[in-house]
Amino acid sequence: MSDPLVDDAARELVAALSRRAHTVATAESLTAGLLAATLAGVPGASAVLQGGLVTYTVETKITLAGVPRELLAAVGPVAAPTAAALADGARNRCAATWGSA
Repeated sequence: MSDPLVDDAARELVAALSRRAHTVATAESLTAGLLAATLAGVPGASAVLQGGLVTYTVETKITLAGVPRELLAAVGPVAAPTAAALADGARNRCAATWGSA
């Protein structure tokens, strides 16, 4: 039985990360873990997926991902600088090569 979430893009990402011995961590909000679940459904993902943070609220963006409160106050939770901070937070907290938000 195949995972309905997994597509060619997810398979290609896991393969590319594996070839380079890189890892990834996710920080998600509105997708509530869908990206991490999609990657986890790819055979071999355990070699590259370090983990994921679901930061649905502003407070969890601060406490789990380390997004500065001042940044959120300045630009809000749905903004490119916030996404960059979320990705950095996931990468740092999960000790991954790459972070995605």
